[in-house]
Amino acid sequence: MRRAPWALFVLALLAATACRPSAVMRQATPVGNLQFYRALSVQVNAATPAAQGLVPSLEYNAATRLEQQCAFESVSPMSQGVGAQADLVLNLNIQRSFRGGEGVIQNPNQAVVDVLAVLSDATNDELVGSVWIRGKSPAVAIGGLAPENQAVDAVAQQVVAMMRNSGCELERVARPVTEDPEPPLAPIDPEDPDIAGDPAKKAQAEARAQAEALNDEGKSMFRTGNLDGAAGKFREAITTSPDPRYYFNLCFAYEQLKRWDDALAACREVLDGGANERLVDKANQRIQSIELKRSSPSEA
Repeated sequence: MRRAPWALFVLALLAATACRPSAVMRQATPVGNLQFYRALSVQVNAATPAAQGLVPSLEYNAATRLEQQCAFESVSPMSQGVGAQADLVLNLNIQRSFRGGEGVIQNPNQAVVDVLAVLSDATNDELVGSVWIRGKSPAVAIGGLAPENQAVDAVAQQVVAMMRNSGCELERVARPVTEDPEPPLAPIDPEDPDIAGDPAKKAQAEARAQAEALNDEGKSMFRTGNLDGAAGKFREAITTSPDPRYYFNLCFAYEQLKRWDDALAACREVLDGGANERLVDKANQRIQSIELKRSSPSEA
């Protein structure tokens, strides 16, 4: 039986698609304007021993492509120990890698790699944005790179696309002058008479310092892909000494965990907690994004 021309076209298109690596983004939180960042550090981690072997490949591919296609003054792989002066940090966390594809019919030639990408502002330690990226190797075996490395390269290309959409390839501009979203407290000075001589003030200051430490732990966990652990630390910080920043970070973590109602509740606490205008604006942006995701079948 002869096939219709359109059917042959579809088959050819599917065959061509099957021969190329691909990557898709999920659960993206908006990334702000990257034009005022000048130095990028790239750090790659693996959540499982099986994924550990892909760390050098992802780091090299991502750093090389970002250096070629973005206008940062420098792009430094953290493994080389030269990223200390970066004002923007990209954490790429390989959460899992497996063979067989996602369909009912398993294909041992196809590798799938799931990566959580997290951007952080190194000057104030803010979480800037995050996205899940799923990379796939071609569905047919192709000589050269191993399927896992082809999937990793597709992830690296998607990372660049995300950052280009946020202005990484544009000319550098001066950093905008804005106040921090709620600057952390200065370290406690036990010799300060106003604190040491007042047990209530001292207890309050110690609680705030403990909450700051818990919040920092939570951000570190988030950057390495431990979202449940990060949410737990943010909740502990809130319990120890409530602060709008902790609620915002908790909202951020719940959003990536697809806990929509919990994320909305945390972001609304930011609005009710006396945050400054900048953090209120950020929380309102997250609320709008979360409500859209909650109503989208693709995010269910």
